[in-house]
Amino acid sequence: HDALPIYFGLVMTLNTIVTWTPQIVKEMRTEHSFSSVGLLTALPALIAAACMPLWSAHSDRRKERAWHIVAPMALAAVGWIFVASFALPDLRMLGLVFCSAGGFTAMSVLWAVPPLLLSPAARPAGIAFVSSCGILASMATPVLIGYLRDLTHNFVAGLFLLAAMLIASSGLVLLTVKD
Repeated sequence: HDALPIYFGLVMTLNTIVTWTPQIVKEMRTEHSFSSVGLLTALPALIAAACMPLWSAHSDRRKERAWHIVAPMALAAVGWIFVASFALPDLRMLGLVFCSAGGFTAMSVLWAVPPLLLSPAARPAGIAFVSSCGILASMATPVLIGYLRDLTHNFVAGLFLLAAMLIASSGLVLLTVKD
Protein backbone atom coordinates (compact mmCIF):
# COMPACT_ATOMS: atom_id res chain seq x y z
CA HIS A 1 0.00 0.00 0.00
CA ASP A 2 2.85 2.44 0.72
CA ALA A 3 4.61 1.30 -2.44
CA LEU A 4 2.39 3.51 -4.61
CA PRO A 5 3.56 6.92 -3.33
CA ILE A 6 7.15 5.77 -2.67
CA TYR A 7 7.79 4.44 -6.14
CA PHE A 8 5.56 7.07 -7.76
CA GLY A 9 7.65 9.86 -6.20
CA LEU A 10 10.93 8.26 -7.20
CA VAL A 11 9.87 7.54 -10.78
CA MET A 12 8.63 11.13 -11.10
CA THR A 13 12.24 12.21 -10.52
CA LEU A 14 13.73 9.61 -12.84
CA ASN A 15 11.25 10.42 -15.58
CA THR A 16 11.90 14.16 -15.25
CA ILE A 17 15.64 13.52 -15.50
CA VAL A 18 15.17 11.55 -18.69
CA THR A 19 12.54 13.81 -20.24
CA TRP A 20 13.47 17.34 -19.21
CA THR A 21 17.22 17.44 -18.46
CA PRO A 22 18.21 18.35 -22.03
CA GLN A 23 15.83 21.31 -22.03
CA ILE A 24 16.95 22.38 -18.54
CA VAL A 25 20.59 22.23 -19.65
CA LYS A 26 19.83 24.13 -22.86
CA GLU A 27 18.12 26.89 -20.82
CA MET A 28 21.19 27.10 -18.55
CA ARG A 29 23.70 27.02 -21.38
CA THR A 30 22.06 28.99 -24.18
CA GLU A 31 25.41 29.72 -25.80
CA HIS A 32 26.23 26.01 -26.24
CA SER A 33 25.54 23.93 -29.34
CA PHE A 34 23.13 21.02 -29.21
CA SER A 35 26.01 18.54 -29.24
CA SER A 36 27.65 20.17 -26.22
CA VAL A 37 24.25 20.27 -24.48
CA GLY A 38 24.03 16.54 -25.19
CA LEU A 39 27.43 15.95 -23.63
CA LEU A 40 26.53 18.05 -20.59
CA THR A 41 23.24 16.17 -20.28
CA ALA A 42 25.14 12.87 -20.24
CA LEU A 43 27.42 13.91 -17.37
CA PRO A 44 24.88 13.39 -14.53
CA ALA A 45 23.92 9.99 -15.98
CA LEU A 46 27.55 8.90 -16.16
CA ILE A 47 28.10 9.84 -12.53
CA ALA A 48 24.89 8.01 -11.55
CA ALA A 49 26.05 4.91 -13.44
CA ALA A 50 29.29 4.95 -11.45
CA CYS A 51 27.50 5.47 -8.12
CA MET A 52 24.80 2.81 -8.48
CA PRO A 53 26.92 -0.34 -8.05
CA LEU A 54 29.01 1.26 -5.30
CA TRP A 55 25.97 2.37 -3.29
CA SER A 56 24.13 -0.92 -3.82
CA ALA A 57 27.19 -2.91 -2.70
CA HIS A 58 27.47 -0.68 0.38
CA SER A 59 23.81 -1.37 1.19
CA ASP A 60 24.40 -5.11 0.77
CA ARG A 61 27.50 -5.08 2.98
CA ARG A 62 25.68 -3.17 5.74
CA LYS A 63 22.49 -5.20 5.27
CA GLU A 64 20.57 -1.94 5.47
CA ARG A 65 17.98 -0.71 2.99
CA ALA A 66 15.87 2.13 4.40
CA TRP A 67 18.61 4.72 4.86
CA HIS A 68 20.29 3.58 1.62
CA ILE A 69 17.05 4.59 -0.12
CA VAL A 70 16.26 7.71 1.93
CA ALA A 71 19.73 9.33 1.74
CA PRO A 72 19.91 9.34 -2.07
CA MET A 73 16.27 10.44 -2.33
CA ALA A 74 17.14 13.37 -0.06
CA LEU A 75 20.17 14.10 -2.25
CA ALA A 76 17.91 14.13 -5.31
CA ALA A 77 15.47 16.48 -3.53
CA VAL A 78 18.37 18.84 -2.74
CA GLY A 79 19.38 18.56 -6.38
CA TRP A 80 15.97 19.73 -7.60
CA ILE A 81 16.11 22.62 -5.14
CA PHE A 82 19.54 23.58 -6.53
CA VAL A 83 18.26 23.45 -10.12
CA ALA A 84 15.16 25.48 -9.23
CA SER A 85 16.81 28.02 -6.92
CA PHE A 86 20.20 28.96 -8.29
CA ALA A 87 20.98 31.08 -11.32
CA LEU A 88 24.63 29.99 -11.56
CA PRO A 89 24.81 27.25 -14.23
CA ASP A 90 27.53 25.31 -12.38
CA LEU A 91 25.35 25.00 -9.25
CA ARG A 92 22.39 24.00 -11.37
CA MET A 93 24.50 21.31 -13.09
CA LEU A 94 25.61 20.09 -9.67
CA GLY A 95 21.92 19.87 -8.80
CA LEU A 96 21.31 17.71 -11.88
CA VAL A 97 24.19 15.45 -10.81
CA PHE A 98 22.58 15.15 -7.35
CA CYS A 99 19.22 14.33 -8.97
CA SER A 100 20.63 11.61 -11.20
CA ALA A 101 22.99 10.06 -8.69
CA GLY A 102 20.40 10.22 -5.92
CA GLY A 103 17.44 9.04 -7.96
CA PHE A 104 19.15 6.13 -9.66
CA THR A 105 21.02 4.91 -6.57
CA ALA A 106 17.78 4.99 -4.56
CA MET A 107 16.13 2.97 -7.33
CA SER A 108 18.88 0.36 -7.31
CA VAL A 109 18.41 -0.27 -3.57
CA LEU A 110 14.61 0.09 -3.59
CA TRP A 111 14.19 -2.99 -5.79
CA ALA A 112 15.87 -5.08 -3.09
CA VAL A 113 13.01 -4.30 -0.68
CA PRO A 114 9.91 -6.06 -2.12
CA PRO A 115 11.35 -9.55 -1.57
CA LEU A 116 11.98 -8.59 2.07
CA LEU A 117 8.41 -7.41 2.63
CA LEU A 118 6.45 -9.94 0.58
CA SER A 119 5.95 -13.67 0.97
CA PRO A 120 7.21 -15.79 -1.93
CA ALA A 121 3.62 -16.29 -3.11
CA ALA A 122 2.86 -12.54 -3.00
CA ARG A 123 6.07 -11.38 -4.72
CA PRO A 124 4.95 -11.58 -8.36
CA ALA A 125 1.77 -9.57 -7.74
CA GLY A 126 3.52 -7.20 -5.33
CA ILE A 127 6.38 -6.46 -7.70
CA ALA A 128 3.90 -6.02 -10.56
CA PHE A 129 1.94 -3.54 -8.42
CA VAL A 130 5.07 -1.54 -7.57
CA SER A 131 6.09 -1.55 -11.23
CA SER A 132 2.64 -0.37 -12.34
CA CYS A 133 2.94 2.55 -9.89
CA GLY A 134 6.09 3.53 -11.75
CA ILE A 135 4.29 3.28 -15.08
CA LEU A 136 1.59 5.63 -13.77
CA ALA A 137 4.28 8.10 -12.72
CA SER A 138 5.96 7.77 -16.12
CA MET A 139 2.69 8.69 -17.80
CA ALA A 140 1.75 11.54 -15.46
CA THR A 141 5.09 13.27 -14.93
CA PRO A 142 5.82 14.69 -18.40
CA VAL A 143 2.29 16.08 -18.59
CA LEU A 144 2.43 17.53 -15.07
CA ILE A 145 5.90 19.07 -15.40
CA GLY A 146 5.05 20.35 -18.88
CA TYR A 147 1.79 21.84 -17.65
CA LEU A 148 3.52 23.62 -14.76
CA ARG A 149 6.26 24.81 -17.14
CA ASP A 150 3.68 26.22 -19.55
CA LEU A 151 1.71 27.80 -16.72
CA THR A 152 4.70 29.50 -15.04
CA HIS A 153 7.11 29.80 -18.01
CA ASN A 154 9.88 28.06 -16.05
CA PHE A 155 10.63 24.76 -14.33
CA VAL A 156 10.67 26.08 -10.75
CA ALA A 157 7.18 24.94 -9.64
CA GLY A 158 7.60 21.49 -11.13
CA LEU A 159 11.04 21.01 -9.61
CA PHE A 160 9.85 22.03 -6.15
CA LEU A 161 6.97 19.58 -6.59
CA LEU A 162 9.51 16.84 -7.34
CA ALA A 163 11.53 17.74 -4.24
CA ALA A 164 8.37 17.58 -2.12
CA MET A 165 7.41 14.20 -3.60
CA LEU A 166 10.87 12.82 -2.84
CA ILE A 167 10.71 14.07 0.75
CA ALA A 168 7.25 12.54 1.22
CA SER A 169 8.41 9.28 -0.37
CA SER A 170 11.45 9.23 1.92
CA GLY A 171 9.22 9.55 4.96
CA LEU A 172 7.14 6.62 3.77
CA VAL A 173 10.29 4.53 3.26
CA LEU A 174 11.25 5.17 6.88
CA LEU A 175 7.75 4.15 8.02
CA THR A 176 7.56 1.07 5.80
CA VAL A 177 11.00 -0.48 5.41
CA LYS A 178 12.26 -2.13 8.55
CA ASP A 179 15.69 -3.72 8.16
